[in-house]
Amino acid sequence: MTLYCYMCSSWQDYYRRGEHRSWPSVSCLNNATVYAFIMRLTVGERVFILESYLKTMSYIHCRQSFFETFGRQAPVKSANAKMIKKFGKAGSLLDKNRNRQKSVLTPGILQDIQTAITRSPHKSLRQLSIIIS
Repeated sequence: MTLYCYMCSSWQDYYRRGEHRSWPSVSCLNNATVYAFIMRLTVGERVFILESYLKTMSYIHCRQSFFETFGRQAPVKSANAKMIKKFGKAGSLLDKNRNRQKSVLTPGILQDIQTAITRSPHKSLRQLSIIIS
């Protein structure tokens, strides 16, 4: 749902040892590395945030009551505002369904892939997919 900063001593150890290249570093504050992670909310948590905001019309009270109820950090004000705006626009707190075209892998397509790879083995998969399409 939103990004939030979280600090952990084990990640600070990774940073000191030089293994931080695989972690998405956001910023450094007081010699402590802060990392961002995506905070996924369940539908029940989203409903709770919406109801508590509509009761109090305050993002601060909404965040405090979320922390008291669920025992973890609540989303930031901008994420709550986006969620409420999404509810007003779509009428739902659910995520959109990502409909994509499903592809079928037939023996003919497999043969085309095999010939494209044998013809040019050093091309990237993206370039090969353009040739096959």
